Amino acid sequence: MSLASILENRLPRNLSEKVLPFAEKVDLALSGDGARSVAARAALLTFALRVFAAVLAYGGQVILARMMGAHEYGIYAIIWVWLVVLSAFAGLGYPVALLRFIPELHKSGRLAELRTVMVRGPLITIGLCTLIAGAGVGLVLLVPHWFDNALVIPIVLAAFCLPVLTLADNQNGVAQAFDWPVLVTLPTFIVRPLFILAVFIAMTLAGVTPSASSAMVATIVGIWAAALGQLFIVWRRVHSKIGKGPMEGPVSPWLKAALPMFLVEGFVYLILHTDVMVAGWFVPPDQVAIYYAAAKTLVLMHFVAFAIRVATMHKIAEYHALGDQVQLDHTLADALRWTFWPSLAIAAMLAVSGELILSLFGAGFEDGMIFLAILLVGVVIRASVGPAEGILTMADQQTAAAWIYGAVFAVNLTLNLLLIPTIGLIGAAIATATAMALEALLLVLAVRRHLGVTSFIAFAGRLRAVPPAQGAPAE
Repeated sequence: MSLASILENRLPRNLSEKVLPFAEKVDLALSGDGARSVAARAALLTFALRVFAAVLAYGGQVILARMMGAHEYGIYAIIWVWLVVLSAFAGLGYPVALLRFIPELHKSGRLAELRTVMVRGPLITIGLCTLIAGAGVGLVLLVPHWFDNALVIPIVLAAFCLPVLTLADNQNGVAQAFDWPVLVTLPTFIVRPLFILAVFIAMTLAGVTPSASSAMVATIVGIWAAALGQLFIVWRRVHSKIGKGPMEGPVSPWLKAALPMFLVEGFVYLILHTDVMVAGWFVPPDQVAIYYAAAKTLVLMHFVAFAIRVATMHKIAEYHALGDQVQLDHTLADALRWTFWPSLAIAAMLAVSGELILSLFGAGFEDGMIFLAILLVGVVIRASVGPAEGILTMADQQTAAAWIYGAVFAVNLTLNLLLIPTIGLIGAAIATATAMALEALLLVLAVRRHLGVTSFIAFAGRLRAVPPAQGAPAE
């Protein structure tokens, strides 16, 4: 008997009508053989792994905060945020571009070009990251008075992480494009934090003072170990799938095609982290640590969106390229439902238990509940439009997405610069939540204009609402 029929028979009618759509998706994932079932299984598997990874990563952050104290943890958080943003920009959007390029080239049998895209493009982005890391170290060593003394050594150590973060991002793009969600989630979100935590604890037990610097050393070990292991496994699977052979054609056209995606990806990372980056200039590290803990508490909600993106974005690209409107509409509707309802449930749980969860970081961290409550509103609004930015990117409308995210980042940065100096970290939370709401609105309007669909949870059951705008490509 299916889960949907069990719930329909045992639950009150009003309640069963609300949960039946989700139960039907679970049944589809567990029993079907079609493309939607494969996507559903990928989403459920990825989500399950990411839930485990979220608990692991969050627990690791709690341990780091308790062992280092709020001040050192705040320094580590500020540098880590800058590191993540720089790696996204130095990657030139190529990891996201791989999601579009690989299905297109693989389906058409252009394997020599596919090898060029998967090998030469990532090498260029890794080289760029290495140059940026070297320039950063040079800047710190040449003009150390520009930086707080407590930041100098962690910044230099962080430079060793930058190139390999980009390597890992590119390998995630390859694994995701080939429908290997475990190879995306396991190395980055389970192996990496386990290594970081194990090395940090081992260093502390060996007598090293727990600090932002020692945490960054542990981070170097964890990132390199996970990325190199992932590289070995991914390329063994790639070779078994497409074989070894020559590369053909220049990589420059593919890099050029990735540039709008670079703007989208870079602005997305900036929007997610602008609050902490700006707060680092105006607020003491111990206070930034409290805000960062609140932001990290939202990680499970972000994991929902990530899981759905992993499971559906390459399929959206494939169906759009094939002109399969029926499968495209089904996939978009599923992506909306799978993103919004779990996000809403998690938000409700965090609203009730957030203060208790934050107290795990240490004394005083429960003060971050006000930040968490404000941020929850923004994240739920953003979840209501599903992976809309991915829909634009996979359907060749990445330029429109880049304009949207540029505008949202400008608003976000302006609000943070205005509000943080006047009302403190509450201003950071308000600015970030406002930016998320604006992002959701602009994405809905853009997807509707360019693709003729309304990417909003209220329209998930009747996705196609208007014809595409004149001049916009029809699927």
